[in-house]
Amino acid sequence: MQTAVLHAFHSLPAIRPGDFHAAITPLLDVALTELNSQGAYLHSVDLADWTARLIVWSGLSPLSARVPIKWQGNIVKSRFSCQMPLVLHAAAWEHPTFAALQEFQKNRFDGVISIPVLDMRQLAGLLSICRSGRTGLKPHEFSFLLNLAASIGDCWPRQEPVSVSSARWTN
Repeated sequence: MQTAVLHAFHSLPAIRPGDFHAAITPLLDVALTELNSQGAYLHSVDLADWTARLIVWSGLSPLSARVPIKWQGNIVKSRFSCQMPLVLHAAAWEHPTFAALQEFQKNRFDGVISIPVLDMRQLAGLLSICRSGRTGLKPHEFSFLLNLAASIGDCWPRQEPVSVSSARWTN
């Protein structure tokens, strides 16, 4: 099944900016199933003004009344400006890179695979796949996520980010 999924990633049609969330959510759902994970979170990043915002997720809800959907300043500079994948197998919710993010504060994920999403070789977003248990990452799973992040980057909207309220959320 994984081969078919990866093949589908490479043949995604052009996606209009207004359809981005509807097209990406099923891919996040597939990632949760393929990786036995509990949450998939996609943040858009604007390095011009050092802001990042959660734009779509699948799995466990990150919503909490105490934390923002949008971040500015040092948290963006420390994590969202990094263009290398980061994999943590234990206590990810305590790691300085993720401790301020709402999905980690609410759900206390042990593991995370966090991969930059590039649009035309520029950082556009960050895809984080989270696990509740302390589980290792297999090479084929990492390859799957690299392909997923590349495919999301290929269909990234070329306009202003869509507001959080217009995204399709799943629980």
